[in-house]
Amino acid sequence: MSAEPIVYLNGEYLAASQASVSLADWGLHGVAVTEMTRTFGQRCFRLDDHLDRLNASADQLGIAVDLLRDDWHKITKTVVNHHAALVGETGELMVNHVISAGLNSMNTAPNHSGPTIYVRTFPLQFSRWAAKYQNGQHLVVPEMRQIPTECLNPRIKSRNRLHWYLADRQAREIDTDASALLLDLQGHLTETSAGNFFIVRENTILTPRHEATLGGISRMVVRDIAQFLGVSYEEQNITLPEALSADEVFTSSTGYCVLPVTKIDGQPIGDGQPGAVYQRILETWNMMAGLDIAAQAVEQSVVESQ
Repeated sequence: MSAEPIVYLNGEYLAASQASVSLADWGLHGVAVTEMTRTFGQRCFRLDDHLDRLNASADQLGIAVDLLRDDWHKITKTVVNHHAALVGETGELMVNHVISAGLNSMNTAPNHSGPTIYVRTFPLQFSRWAAKYQNGQHLVVPEMRQIPTECLNPRIKSRNRLHWYLADRQAREIDTDASALLLDLQGHLTETSAGNFFIVRENTILTPRHEATLGGISRMVVRDIAQFLGVSYEEQNITLPEALSADEVFTSSTGYCVLPVTKIDGQPIGDGQPGAVYQRILETWNMMAGLDIAAQAVEQSVVESQ
């Protein structure tokens, strides 16, 4: 067994340090789709939902993939189990599935045609959000706007992160601890670079319309939990003033699951503390995951610092 993580790349399992793609690969130009799945107890959470979205994104780009669902499961399990043995029983992983359009036809290597497919893993970096479960996160609305749906279907989860990279840079010039929350061209809030956005008003969870944002897997979980808890859940256009006056604000994402937002553009949300609806969602997510998500993040962030 390799003493380092392995990567699946175009039909082979390779040591991560030995895996490489051609400089002619379309993925280097952003013509690739991707998924990030996390583990709980070193088992992938909602893997089939992520694979469904991955294949749907590939279809949107016209990329033909001949792997069946069982193939994806076998590949993922092999890569995850190998790395899990290296990080120890308490470690958790992020699993990255990527499909690119393959090699540029103007510079095609003679031994490869079709898409480039790889699956890799890396440890969750709990220290990025451990304190935010209790203290909340800060968001800033930058000058950068969401790419119009007429230009790029937001339901394609692509490797092209340029506008998000610039948006987060703009946000952190204002608040070094903030992430960007983008408006669309009509002035409606959309999403962050890593997750979906929600506000709570009169015990109703409101989230931007699915036509304008990525169909987040964690957003699906929030919707399912809301139904389980008997909390109203609606999609609608949300303006910045509506968010600033909300009872609560939170975001969802695969890595951290759900986090409260306590400031937007430097203004406190509600009483500036994580709200009751967020707490109920996190507690229910804990039951689904089979562990205390926030406590695990705090404990593992201590391990990371040692």
